[in-house]
Amino acid sequence: MPSNDPARTDAKHRGQMLQLESPLPIVLCFPLIAFLIVLVHELGHVFGGLCSGHRFHMLVAGPLKISRGVRGFTCEINRSLAMAGGLAVCVPTQFDSFRRRRFWLVAGGPIASIGLAILCWTAAYCISHHIPFLSDALIISSLLSALIAFVTLLPHSSGGFPSDGFQLLGLLGKRTDSEKLGFVSLLYSLSVSGTRPRDLPREIIEMGVESGSSEPSIDASSELFAYLHYLDHGMIDLAKRHLEKSLQDFDRLPQGIKQGYALEAAYFAWVHLHDKKRALDWFNKGNGGLVDPAARSRVEAAMLLMDGRLNEAQSKIELARTQLDKSSDRGGALAESDMLDRIEQLILTKRG
Repeated sequence: MPSNDPARTDAKHRGQMLQLESPLPIVLCFPLIAFLIVLVHELGHVFGGLCSGHRFHMLVAGPLKISRGVRGFTCEINRSLAMAGGLAVCVPTQFDSFRRRRFWLVAGGPIASIGLAILCWTAAYCISHHIPFLSDALIISSLLSALIAFVTLLPHSSGGFPSDGFQLLGLLGKRTDSEKLGFVSLLYSLSVSGTRPRDLPREIIEMGVESGSSEPSIDASSELFAYLHYLDHGMIDLAKRHLEKSLQDFDRLPQGIKQGYALEAAYFAWVHLHDKKRALDWFNKGNGGLVDPAARSRVEAAMLLMDGRLNEAQSKIELARTQLDKSSDRGGALAESDMLDRIEQLILTKRG
């Protein structure tokens, strides 16, 4: 016998409405929904970082890229497909209790995704019999956000990037990984704050390269800082040794990041080793990625010089100098300027 209880009828109606009834509009809106889900996840990382003593540096979500430079914030189109899945970079400003602070930076993303999933599901339930289409969109958003939280909390490495779960386990248990990440974070913080590579504390650099890590990207970062430090000092043999170490696991480095290592190897191979074949091989591996525009222009200038295209090389140098004004790495920009001077001097020598 049918029930006439309004409460039961309403509950049944709501339960029935928590089903997708308008698939085509949802399919059309899915890219926007996916973008917003990824954006919320990355904003969670940023919020967790800001609350734990970090400074915002960069956020990438789908086609959106927001970065902090010398002249403030810039918003542009992300052209790196490898980064479209989301990336948040925050620089530590305090180094006491590093593990705890890093923990909240990493955990902020999954927490935001779980919170959004609960919020969307609750809202969908409440409006299911009033606005079916919006309810459907909220259901999809809830499920997708929950999936993002679940996948990122699984301890794994994808494309060279350690997942949030992998990093959290490392912070809770793997002491060497978290210590080495602390050294790299400190050096990066000093660099973006205006300390040029040769003035970075050598004891921190050495501790960074000597401490162990299970992540190739962390090892490569510490070796790259050592390379830049000794190169800026003019200690070419030591710079070469650390550059080679940073490239040992090149194929395992994250897409979007590894291109910067390839371009640095190309620059060093030509300018300091005069090895054209090696320079060209590495240069061809440097297409795309999140490479500082001034650094890319500097390497391209060196390659044009290698081909004897002096006027084009000079134009690239001039472009690189304008790009340095917008660089977010103020310390690195000082060394970049000197490297541009070196290439310019080589151009003058070629011209006789």
